[in-house]
Amino acid sequence: MPLALDMGSTGKGQIWINGQSIGRYWPAYKASGSCGRCDYAGTYGEKKCLSNCGEASQRWYHVPRSWLNPTGNLLVVFEEWGGDPNGISLVRRDIDSVFVQTFRWRLKFKFDFNLTLIVILRSIWSNLRAHIHLRIL
Repeated sequence: MPLALDMGSTGKGQIWINGQSIGRYWPAYKASGSCGRCDYAGTYGEKKCLSNCGEASQRWYHVPRSWLNPTGNLLVVFEEWGGDPNGISLVRRDIDSVFVQTFRWRLKFKFDFNLTLIVILRSIWSNLRAHIHLRIL
């Protein structure tokens, strides 16, 4: 099960676990716009099919299990905007599904290389076969 820090009650700053940087957080920054009816027909625009309007742009921050000790873990929070640290929690995340688009091809060198790209984009290259390696621990 993946672990995550729920930083929804905080403002803006940085977090570390056992000396490893989880990164910057900024849940006080709220997604703006109108979350009306979603319709993908027509021309694409940045305001089309908005979701989570009025919510934090990012609330959950992944914590690699390999960074945690059986006991004595240290969470350091550098809060810049005065959020509420009492609302921070470490949670297990359940994953129902995973969406990835991957490609595998062989480069023509002395050795064969398998390159897996996990990206969400459309490829203009031809002769690519879909291939995925997914391991859930």
